[in-house]
Amino acid sequence: FSYKGRVEIHRGEASDLRIGAESIDSVITSPPYMNALDYARDNRLRLWFLGVEHADLLDQKIRRKEQFLELMIEFLQNAKRWLKPNGQCILVIGDVNRNNSRVNLGQIVTDIALSQVGGFKIQDTIKDKVPDIRRARRNGRSTKEEWVIVLKRKD
Repeated sequence: FSYKGRVEIHRGEASDLRIGAESIDSVITSPPYMNALDYARDNRLRLWFLGVEHADLLDQKIRRKEQFLELMIEFLQNAKRWLKPNGQCILVIGDVNRNNSRVNLGQIVTDIALSQVGGFKIQDTIKDKVPDIRRARRNGRSTKEEWVIVLKRKD
């Protein structure tokens, strides 16, 4: 892969980023899985490399489904504003198993993007099983599938 041009990477919480309207080509992120895993513990090395000092606070932000939905609405509104026409928003989202029922976060986020926020179309979705070897809690009931959702800003 080679790219000739300017590359700029922004990292941080979406609500804190100051990015101009229609100024970026793509957003790639993996939001918390609605408290299905210990995000800070399971990603502590990645977070350390990214310079996140208080990773343990990340897990306290998303405790209830309502908090997750609010976070995703705010994020998708920002992403739509940031993206250039035909820009892509790529999300990696894991399903959650709670109280013996599965919550399809990929479908929930897709519905938010298409219906509540609008201005997006689905370019692609990829379903990926999470092998037991990759999970922090083997044979657990938490995330067993992840979705890669590629949204494209409509114009």
